[in-house]
Amino acid sequence: MIRALGYPAARDAADQNGPGRAQPESDQRRTVQTMDLVIEDLPGGIKLAKLAGRLDIPGAAKIDLPWNVLIGNNLKVIVDLENVSFMASMGIRSIILGAKKVTSRGGRMVLLKPNPDVHKVLTETGTDAIVTIVGSLDDAIAAVG
Repeated sequence: MIRALGYPAARDAADQNGPGRAQPESDQRRTVQTMDLVIEDLPGGIKLAKLAGRLDIPGAAKIDLPWNVLIGNNLKVIVDLENVSFMASMGIRSIILGAKKVTSRGGRMVLLKPNPDVHKVLTETGTDAIVTIVGSLDDAIAAVG
């Protein structure tokens, strides 16, 4: 019997179709929320990086190149986390490495408006000791200014 690990609907379809038979295409699909990154220019050479979605393994992988370009080329970075619905260890890694890279070049990165669940993850992992978390855009601009 063929088993699709971790996906009950796919497992049921394999059971119904019999051993070795392909699952119907509709049972093989699943919806995954991805991560989006939009970068805006603010006065004073500040970059505002707006993240939206899940900052997990697929999300971190999706934004990896533009994130590294942003971090590698700017000294004043505000990361808006308001629309990040979930943050896993790969997301925390991206944030910490980004903050350390900006700081090592004499710059500053701050995190803006994480939702309560993401804020809890950031504080429980000690990320807030490495990168400042603020609640308003004005505070973020002052912090990187």
